[in-house]
Amino acid sequence: MEKNHNEKLQKIIGVISLFIIMISFVNAFGVSTPYWDGYPLKIAPGESTTVGLGLQNMVGEENITLRAKITSDGDGIASLSDENLDYFVPLGKKEGVGASIKISIPKDAEVNKIYQIIISFKQVSSGEGGMVRVAGGITTKFPVEVVGPEESVLFREEPENKFSKYLLWTLALILIIIIIIIVFIIVKRKTKDK
Repeated sequence: MEKNHNEKLQKIIGVISLFIIMISFVNAFGVSTPYWDGYPLKIAPGESTTVGLGLQNMVGEENITLRAKITSDGDGIASLSDENLDYFVPLGKKEGVGASIKISIPKDAEVNKIYQIIISFKQVSSGEGGMVRVAGGITTKFPVEVVGPEESVLFREEPENKFSKYLLWTLALILIIIIIIIVFIIVKRKTKDK
């Protein structure tokens, strides 16, 4: 009985020790995205847009470099649009460093279809002899929902339409005022004639 108790205690101490060792290797960088499950990027067939991700390095002792890679491109709708895919992320920069993901929806895409975009960022550093060493990493994902044009984040009413609606209401208001003035003048003349 005491042997089992000692073995369990040794296993618990081993797990706690491993956990403490792993904590020291935890990366202190993160990725923020403007879209997430429950709040997808909504875009219509045939449209393209760029999504900005924010890279931050808030805890630690040094600046880091993160290398971007798309691990799931949603059937080819996503691509990394920055020329250099290695992002230098200085320690403590609150606003973060931007990474750009281009989203292009085919014209024949099915409305209501949801794609999952997954991007991984691996920490890279120079090793001895100029070798590049890959350290820790982080992954972020966001959904893209294909919607009708009026629901798209890119939907904007055309300026000509706004102007023509404004002009139409203005002309209608002027016409009503003119009719009221004419009716008032006619009524006033009839009352004078009596």
